[in-house]
Amino acid sequence: MLLLFVFLLTWILNTNALSISTRISKKALLADLQKSYTPESIIDNVGKHVSVDIDPEGSVASLVLVRLSKQLIALDNNGDPYKDSFDAGTLGKIVQSFASSNWNSSAQAREAATEGTKASAVLSKLLSLQSSNLWEPLLKKWKDTDAGEFEPHQISGIAWSFDVLSNDYNLPIQFQEAFDNLGLPFRIRANMCGDFDGLTVFNLVDQVNFRTEEIRTKSNKTVRERRQTAWEGDDHVAPFAYSGKNMDRDDWSPLVKTVRDHLNKQTGQYYDGCLLNLYPDGGSGMRYHIDPDQGTLWAFETAVVSVGCTRRFAFREIPSSGSSSNAKPHVFVLFQGDVTEMFADCQTRFQHTVRTAESKNENAPRASLVFKRTL
Repeated sequence: MLLLFVFLLTWILNTNALSISTRISKKALLADLQKSYTPESIIDNVGKHVSVDIDPEGSVASLVLVRLSKQLIALDNNGDPYKDSFDAGTLGKIVQSFASSNWNSSAQAREAATEGTKASAVLSKLLSLQSSNLWEPLLKKWKDTDAGEFEPHQISGIAWSFDVLSNDYNLPIQFQEAFDNLGLPFRIRANMCGDFDGLTVFNLVDQVNFRTEEIRTKSNKTVRERRQTAWEGDDHVAPFAYSGKNMDRDDWSPLVKTVRDHLNKQTGQYYDGCLLNLYPDGGSGMRYHIDPDQGTLWAFETAVVSVGCTRRFAFREIPSSGSSSNAKPHVFVLFQGDVTEMFADCQTRFQHTVRTAESKNENAPRASLVFKRTL
């Protein structure tokens, strides 16, 4: 009887284990992820069940991290609370599973590794966990990862992630060499103005003469801009022109001048003009474009300071004459106080864009300060 009891108990346990394993499959987790619309539901429905056995290439873990990062960006931009209720313990489990997967097994796995790491950088920033050892498995994983088959947009994304994630870990040497070899004419200076006292959209609106004006499109239609703009600079600086409109120079507002002086100390560049953009809500952005008159009226060196809401910013390569470029864009997430520097041949090699919010319910504003230097 005892042997029969043991046999039946073992059979029941094995059957239950098989049932659970079958039910919690990669396909089931992906289906559950599509039905999860809050950080809590993503964690409970998917995050708690992710493992390297179910997800050997890390694609599910990567998607979970990406979805969480997008959800938290929307909550943070709207000023909704999320930090106190966030399950950092399960996040650590997801990161551990993600870092244990085989990133170099395929092109899809390398893309998942890159996007999951970029999402982790966003989460570390928004959750104020940059100094946490939660990310250590992820950072160590990159040290042991071969950079040879990663694409340019992935290498730049990994380099950006390390800048945001931790001050204790440098970009692994193989990725640093790969990044240097790209010779990109732009860089993101994470948090360069992040601790700048009083740098808010509210204070900019209070001091800057923002206005809404009409521009002419490529099809020669006159439309009213959704964003508001202003142009400030030194006394000798000429008006700034683009898309059929001519902006007269205003004197420096106190806050913008102070930011200009701070950049001068940090970068060694003296900027004598600044185009200010005010994006009123999540539905306003800028399509891919190049800045006008770079190299003729204005120097190639440009510094763009992000203020207010978090947004995605991207560079895409401009195809040479008679050819097409299949290169994927370099996409970064810009936070309050981040500085984007463009230099050398950036405006002839790349277009750039400020993307609109990925959530339809974001109503908070964002501003950018585009510092230029007269030739």
